Amino acid sequence: MYFVSYYIRHCETLQFIKFYNTIINLLPTSSKRLLIENNVISISSPFLNKPLFNYISFSSEISQKLINDMGLGLIKKINISNEYQEKYKILEQEYYKLFINNCKNITNFRWYTTLPLYQYPGASTCFSQLRTLVIICNQSLISDNLLGIAQICLDIENLELWNCDRDNPGLIKFIENQKNLQSLYLHNSIKSGRKCIQLSEIIEKKAVTLKRFSLENVLLSPKFLPSLINLEQLKLKIEIYYYLSEQDVQDWKKYLLIASFPKLQYLKAQYLPPHGV
Repeated sequence: MYFVSYYIRHCETLQFIKFYNTIINLLPTSSKRLLIENNVISISSPFLNKPLFNYISFSSEISQKLINDMGLGLIKKINISNEYQEKYKILEQEYYKLFINNCKNITNFRWYTTLPLYQYPGASTCFSQLRTLVIICNQSLISDNLLGIAQICLDIENLELWNCDRDNPGLIKFIENQKNLQSLYLHNSIKSGRKCIQLSEIIEKKAVTLKRFSLENVLLSPKFLPSLINLEQLKLKIEIYYYLSEQDVQDWKKYLLIASFPKLQYLKAQYLPPHGV
């Protein structure tokens, strides 16, 4: 049984490596040279068997998991983690350039990287039809990138922000440019007392189109709450309310009391200030 299991895993690994090499073979010559010259990959035969089809053009998503797996499968084992990261960054860059230049009309994207994706060839076509965007990396690290992609993505309906712990110009401009934002999820895992005033203000401006709003441990001014007149789903989780001043607590109580959600169908609230609802 052990031999059979090992054989199956070995065959699966070989299939994945073959798949990764197919993607590498679809790269332009300049990208292949860059990967080889930096010892990111080693290819026994120098790309003699180019795929018959451009499989990338059929892809409906750009997967960060795929590039992670490619890094583990293709980059030669390195004991020094910094050296691996340097090689991985080059592979990641060429991977995104390939997919962005070949994928048309992506509608769903999970943003993990700090790379300037909006600058890559084909970005305006690739991201122009984006409807759902999940930003995983800290927005403060990609503020300029958000400013750039804000000129391309104008019709985001579902926006999910992780590690949202401060105001930043790129994020504010990005939200401001959206024409029909219907769902907004804000999450912060860092216990920080930094209040996002500008973010609160832009939410108030966009409130009329919002149907779903989720807030988890992001400190906002609650003044926007009465503006959420078309809200159908509301989730509030504020474990860090003890960072609020007494005035902040009073403000939350005030705006929760005066807010009216006539279309609300679902409400979930956790850790709000005592007697806040």
